[in-house]
Amino acid sequence: MRPDRYAKIHRRLAALVLSKFQLDPYQPALFLFCGRRKDRIKGLLWDETGFLLLYERLSISQPKAIQKVTPAYSF
Repeated sequence: MRPDRYAKIHRRLAALVLSKFQLDPYQPALFLFCGRRKDRIKGLLWDETGFLLLYERLSISQPKAIQKVTPAYSF
């Protein structure tokens, strides 16, 4: 994936934190986002030098563990 694509994802997730949750994306917290299919999780973390984007694709057996959790927002 191109580096400018990562920057766009950081900005989009930070905007979601600010607009949907009314929280400061620059605070010391890890924000997790789950897609509609619940097979991918993205994490956003600010570490004083910039945003860190975490991405995890879950295997077929793992989504069963998170199906009971209702996300506050799905992208």
